[in-house]
Amino acid sequence: RLISQRFGSDLVLRCDANRAWTLDEALTFADGVKGLEIEFIEEPVKDLADLEAFTRAQTIPVALDEHLSDRLRDTAAADVRERAT
Repeated sequence: RLISQRFGSDLVLRCDANRAWTLDEALTFADGVKGLEIEFIEEPVKDLADLEAFTRAQTIPVALDEHLSDRLRDTAAADVRERAT
């Protein structure tokens, strides 16, 4: 909040949790920064199974690094193939 107050809307805030937080910790962070203009948070939760719950529970856009986005893409493709058979 102090950084945002000091620099105002001239500063773009991006956060990267590096998959360090539990779902509860990530949601606590999201609640604590409500009202700030955050462009995105990268890798907010350590367990990818919690990613959907995090995105549904708050409004900060989520970014994934290449490794995770590729992994999720591969998982989704496998799921589609499984459902098609």
